Amino acid sequence: GERLLVATDNGEVLVVEQGELRNTVKTRFAGTPINSIINYTSGFIVAGSEGRMSVYEKNDTREKGDDKEPYHHFKTFKGSEQSDIVGLTISTQEETLAAFFSSNQVAMFPISNIDILKEADDHFQMVGSGYHSQAISGIDVCVRKPLVATCGLDKSVRIWNYLDKTCEVVKCFQDDLSSIAIHPSGLHVILGFSDKLRYFNVLIDDLRQFHEFPIKSCKE
Repeated sequence: GERLLVATDNGEVLVVEQGELRNTVKTRFAGTPINSIINYTSGFIVAGSEGRMSVYEKNDTREKGDDKEPYHHFKTFKGSEQSDIVGLTISTQEETLAAFFSSNQVAMFPISNIDILKEADDHFQMVGSGYHSQAISGIDVCVRKPLVATCGLDKSVRIWNYLDKTCEVVKCFQDDLSSIAIHPSGLHVILGFSDKLRYFNVLIDDLRQFHEFPIKSCKE
């Protein structure tokens, strides 16, 4: 309509009406850049550093806030993903919101349930259980099962089901990973670390170390 919202690099939102600056909303991102802002029926949503997302609502839709201010802070959410949110988009019916992270992850957020969602909980659901945020350093295909095992420079291991197009297992480590091999049965993997070669059993949703070999920085 006649109102334009402009996000700034110091955490403010400028409210412009008919070409004139009418108000400045100081958000919870004060002093840090707002990377993305979207408008929705009840107000607007901003997102930025450390996976944070804040919802602001029009003061004429709820009996709270100062009537002189066009918007008030409603809720702020933060998921387990620590990287910055760099983009937001919302479905036509405003049921679901998609957040895009600087780590190449995409998450869905149930915006239609925002009234009952608790700020302290993680409501971001990663698409496909998440992806590698950096380059893949090793990959292997299972012979007897439709599985592909990958490891990356983000120090994570992921086991994918290429028929279901899902990620079945995700495991993050503290050390760099240089290579990976998966057993033909799909029940074991060997990972190459900078100090050792480690053997893991593949569980339903985890990897458990079973043995290790004194081989450093194995590439293949």
